[in-house]
Amino acid sequence: MPKRNIHLTKVKKEGKQRKERLVERIQESLNNYKYLYVLSHENMTTNPFNKIRKDFLESKFFLGKNKVMQFALGRTPEEEFKTNLCGVAKYINKECCLLLTNDDNASEYFENFSKKDYAKAGTIAPKTITLEEGPETLKSFSFAIEPHMRKLGLVTKLVRSKIILCKDTIIAKEGQPITAENAKILKLLGYKLAEFKLRVLARWNSETSEIESFDD
Repeated sequence: MPKRNIHLTKVKKEGKQRKERLVERIQESLNNYKYLYVLSHENMTTNPFNKIRKDFLESKFFLGKNKVMQFALGRTPEEEFKTNLCGVAKYINKECCLLLTNDDNASEYFENFSKKDYAKAGTIAPKTITLEEGPETLKSFSFAIEPHMRKLGLVTKLVRSKIILCKDTIIAKEGQPITAENAKILKLLGYKLAEFKLRVLARWNSETSEIESFDD
């Protein structure tokens, strides 16, 4: 049985009902699943995450504000919803989500899962990509898209209905954030520079109340 009833009086921002419902759903799931995982995510996009959801149809994922998820677990021994959950709450920071599951092999699944995807604006480029001046770089594109490419910042011209890149252009520089315009160019050209991963930070076992840390 829960150690206490939760009344969401500490969270006073807009959307209070939505936050209260998130707390309720997390706590309901804590009563119904063996494991609670705290997962950090990198380069989160819809399609790869939907693939993971399909692989865990019998489980529950929760994404929300970190403070609300911490509140649902309890941040002190006096506040915690179940024994030792305050020790789990400290792992919830930055880009995180929660997984409630009965799957004994979930940690191995996430250790082996990664998927390349198109980078969003702000993604740190893992390598430098330079487009070479001349007719070859953009030869696969219709002349009709040339005005759009110019709007994205490429210096181009049309010669006999072929798009010519007028100068060498860096669209990704290793270690630097990718701009919104360059993210669109990279997608047009088929470059997938983002890698979507979920990394296990901690696991709580409802049967033993023990916490296993994966946060090296």
